[in-house]
Parts: sequence; structure tokens; C-alpha cells
Amino acid sequence: GPFVLSNFTDRSFILGKLSSLLSEYNEKIISIIDLPPITISPPLYLQFNNNFTEEQQAYENIRIAAWHTHFAIYGRGSAMYRTNELYELLFQGIPNSLRNELWLLFSGAIYDKEVNLNIYRKYVYESSNVKNDHDTINEEIERDLYRALPDQEAYQHESGINALRRLLRVYACYNTDVGYCQAMNILGGVLLLYMNEEDAFWTLAALCERLLPDYYNTKVVGALIDQDIYESGKPE
Repeated sequence: GPFVLSNFTDRSFILGKLSSLLSEYNEKIISIIDLPPITISPPLYLQFNNNFTEEQQAYENIRIAAWHTHFAIYGRGSAMYRTNELYELLFQGIPNSLRNELWLLFSGAIYDKEVNLNIYRKYVYESSNVKNDHDTINEEIERDLYRALPDQEAYQHESGINALRRLLRVYACYNTDVGYCQAMNILGGVLLLYMNEEDAFWTLAALCERLLPDYYNTKVVGALIDQDIYESGKPE
């Protein structure tokens, strides 16, 4: 039932712990009224490259049904039970229509998004106005936009290129320690195919900062280490 905080004898201790926890989320929650409106790109596969054959669509429908059965039994979202059946479904591949939801969830990016309301909009605005150091970064991004996934129809059209440009510029502005480095264009391009623009941003941040540390920075130490491990394990 409900409780009254003032009734706790160690109220100051509890308040201190709560304040410490909240201080970890150092990004200001920004009122949507303070920000200019922007259009968030939906998953690009909805516009491009969604021409399944009848056989492919039938298989996709089977996978979708299997996931919904799992949701019905084990829950959905952050409350979902992690089961052996879940890992089997993951190995079989996530259907296109569920990738946005499940990539955001399993990467942990969903929690970053929830505690940083409207941050993406803030950095969309800021990244379009910053100069100086970001001019060089923006030039690098421009060079890599059309190299990302040239075989994908989405990136042969301005709507896809514009979404990728915004995503990479926003991340460079958001994480100034990393900025932009090569291969982020490919990673961002894949995310945008199946995720809306804001969710792709938070998933990109989770990948670069937590899931693949030291892969996407100027020194790419993580990638070099993994490459050495791979090479050392190859047969002579």
C-alpha cells in the first residue's frame, strides 16, 4: 500500500540515495514546447525493399506468429521473461516488423530513451547549428553517406540519405568524445532500415558506448584486438 516518506526515521538517507540516483541522469528533460518541430523518419524498409515473394512472406508470417505466441506466454517489453525459447527465436531471426521494438529492447537503448526525453530533438536542432570543429566532422559524414549501403534502394533516395545524415550528425554532436568515425555510416544505415530515426539513434549510442566499446572511435582498439584474436585462431 502507499507509504508516507516523512514517517521513515532514516528519511535523509533515503532522500540522499534518491538524489544520487537521479543525478546519474545528467541530461536535462527538455520540454517539447521549447524545441522546433522535426519529422522523425519511420523505418525505411516500409518505403523501400519490402518486396517479399509469396514464399518469403509466408515464412515471415510464421516467424511473426511465433513471436506473438511467445509474447502471450512470457510477456512483452522490459517485463518479458528470458527463456530458452526466446534465444531460439533470436537465432531464427527477428521479423522486419518487430526489429524496431526488439532491437531497442535487447540493446538496452529503450532505457536510455526513457530517461532522456526529447534529447534527440534537442540534438537535431543543435547539430544543424553548430560550426567550427563539427564542420570537419560533417564533411566526413557527407563523404560517407553514399558509401553506406549503396545496394539498398533507400540510400539511393534523398529521404534515406537525409535520415542517415541527421542520425550521424546528431550522434557526433551528442557524443563529442567520439564524434564520427568510419563504419558508423554502415551501422547507422542498417539501423535506419528497420527502426525509426530516434530509436536508431539510441540503439547506435548503446552499440558504440556499451555493447561494442572501443569499436567506434578514432583508435578502434576493440576492433583491432578482436581482429588479432580472430587471426590467431585461424589454421596455418
